[in-house]
Amino acid sequence: MTCVDIAIHKNIDRMNISFQKVTPYNKELIDLITDWYLQEWNIPKEQTIQKISSFPIDSIPFQIMMTIDGVPITAGGIYDHVGLFDREPRYRVYSPG
Repeated sequence: MTCVDIAIHKNIDRMNISFQKVTPYNKELIDLITDWYLQEWNIPKEQTIQKISSFPIDSIPFQIMMTIDGVPITAGGIYDHVGLFDREPRYRVYSPG
């Protein structure tokens, strides 16, 4: 390990990293995710809201939010259909099937 690696590792040890399942009732997280998806992928907000809001509560597909020290960092999930592949076919190479 280099000095930089050690410093980063020590900082990670102090971080509070958590994951939260996004439910259709968590409007604040859904709004944040829709903003991110619109900015990054130009996916319309209503499309993202509809998709996340239609997920069953205790099943697959689902959406997860990662936070560090309470600050939302990223979101991701498991889907039956990944809409990003429709907009950016080059990402299909990362698909399991």
